[in-house]
Amino acid sequence: MAGLLGGGGGLRGHGELPLNADINVTSLVDVAFVLLIFFMITAPIMQGGVDVRLPRAEARPLEPKQGLIVTIDREGRIFIEQAPLSYGSGRRV
Repeated sequence: MAGLLGGGGGLRGHGELPLNADINVTSLVDVAFVLLIFFMITAPIMQGGVDVRLPRAEARPLEPKQGLIVTIDREGRIFIEQAPLSYGSGRRV
């Protein structure tokens, strides 16, 4: 009688099957197979490619320079590579 009244029997009513709480993955498997087939077909096509002629560059290596020498004497004058520099304008004197 408990099954008829909705008790602990697991049945919802007269002669009905119990609830099924499983996730239906049939459509997920179908989509996965379609994607697998798609990538199996397109992967060999992507291996082809287009021949491109790139320009040739003729660059020679840069010559390394020595460091920049900045000198300040006792009077406060600034010299860059032995050329005097003024304070205000930032230009060489």
